[in-house]
Amino acid sequence: MAIEECVIDDVTWVRKPGTTTTIDELRAALEQIARWSPDWDLIHWNPWDFEELDEHHGFDKATWEALQIRDGWRKKGQRRRRIDIEAEMARDKARHEREWAAKEARWAKAAKRYDQERHDARLAMLEDQMSLRRTEEELAGFRDGSRFPRHPHRDEEIAKLEKERARWLSSVAELSAKVGDPETVLDKRGHLPAERRAMNLLTFRFDREREVKELRAEIAQLDDQIKAAGKPRDSKLTARRSYLAMRLDVLLRIPPLKPEDMCADCTRPLLLHGWRLSPDGQDYCIAWPRNRAHRKEAYEMFQEMVRQNQEREKREKERAVEASKAKLPAPQPLATFGPNVAASTVMRKLAAIQEKHPGAKLKSRTNGFEVWPSAKEQAATERAAIRAQVER
Repeated sequence: MAIEECVIDDVTWVRKPGTTTTIDELRAALEQIARWSPDWDLIHWNPWDFEELDEHHGFDKATWEALQIRDGWRKKGQRRRRIDIEAEMARDKARHEREWAAKEARWAKAAKRYDQERHDARLAMLEDQMSLRRTEEELAGFRDGSRFPRHPHRDEEIAKLEKERARWLSSVAELSAKVGDPETVLDKRGHLPAERRAMNLLTFRFDREREVKELRAEIAQLDDQIKAAGKPRDSKLTARRSYLAMRLDVLLRIPPLKPEDMCADCTRPLLLHGWRLSPDGQDYCIAWPRNRAHRKEAYEMFQEMVRQNQEREKREKERAVEASKAKLPAPQPLATFGPNVAASTVMRKLAAIQEKHPGAKLKSRTNGFEVWPSAKEQAATERAAIRAQVER
């Protein structure tokens, strides 16, 4: 007869009806559950590395099996607590709605204190601080010889960087006096930087997860295409794969982040703000004024380049059409009837022409008449001939 009770670590366990597991199996299961100490931050940050957990409701296989064994036993004297799931969810929803309504009311009140001059000064200060750090790093590299040790104009570069450093220091000091504590600067919605960082972290986390999955899928597709193409390899495919692999590596190297690790003014972490484009994938924040102006200028230049290319292509196409028109043979009538033609012959041919060319017109000529296609049909025929010549 199976033992119905056992004591493990001063806890009495009672076998449930129908349970067939042994005490040793229960003891091993409890040890496995005690060892289960997942890094939930890492699991939520890199879910693609823990797909096994999805198959077992958030546990690894060993721990999930241990839980099944433990569920065949109960602690002596333990009473099952009944939980009304729907009521719990309703209470949680009501609490969340109350908290969110209170936040919105607070933000609406704070938005009335929005100071655009101070807000813009804060962004300019952050950008100048980044430029100052870059200048100081370059200056230190020139001074200790680690940056371009054989540069022919080292002294001139050092003097230039020292001048830039002084300019950035002066600008940062001036802007800091206007800004005060940057963590107290509100945006138009009444949000403080700390609040925006928390929101931006959530957005970045989901964007990163989506982009990693998309990049891995596209890289796998490119690998198949490169393999199918054989040798020599398609340079466009390999270049595209290298770029995607670099982008994927940047995303995968980002460790689990906290709100304080995020930028308050965009959805990128602070570690991606800087001047090391490759391999760190850094860039200045898109909200910073100089960077925003540079991006706008680059976009306008790109738009102008696209417009000029479109105009050039349009002119080239028009010239090609005109050249093609000049090469087209003179239009010819569908049929010509001279004098003394039998009426039956004329009627038979006109019926056949009318069937193939609806809208054909008769034009008189000396000693007879001609049958011409309609103006619409002539234009369509001309366009088709021009298109054929241009494409050729």
